[in-house]
Amino acid sequence: MKLLALMLILATDNWVGTWNMDTARSSYNPGPMPQRVILKYEFIEGGVKVTNDTVDAEGKSVVRTTTLKFDGKDYPYLNNVNADSASGKRMDDYSFETTWKKGGNATLSQKISVSRDLKTLTVIQSGKDVQGRTVRNVSVYSRSQ
Repeated sequence: MKLLALMLILATDNWVGTWNMDTARSSYNPGPMPQRVILKYEFIEGGVKVTNDTVDAEGKSVVRTTTLKFDGKDYPYLNNVNADSASGKRMDDYSFETTWKKGGNATLSQKISVSRDLKTLTVIQSGKDVQGRTVRNVSVYSRSQ
């Protein structure tokens, strides 16, 4: 019975897993696009742990992490220049939204969606970064095998 309950929980968190950014299918405005991004979403009770492993356009590596619940409350976001906290809201079994904040002020929002075949994850990010630039990034990811 416990295994069945766990399977049902995991089945509804379709973003759980490791995802590799497809730079050919992604766009960054204002840019530049990173060389590589690996996203890892892990199940936690009521939310998700996010690990973002990025190699930027200049080759610098940074790992950003947050553990947030889908309750609208702010949770710490480590190593993120555009946010010191994030909140999340589950939309359905295939998508959730986050709001990033720096010093209590909203910076960027994201909508994370998984395709129905569970092979593609899309992150649409918009708002203003800490430099005041308007951001509109569309990142497309493939599930890691």
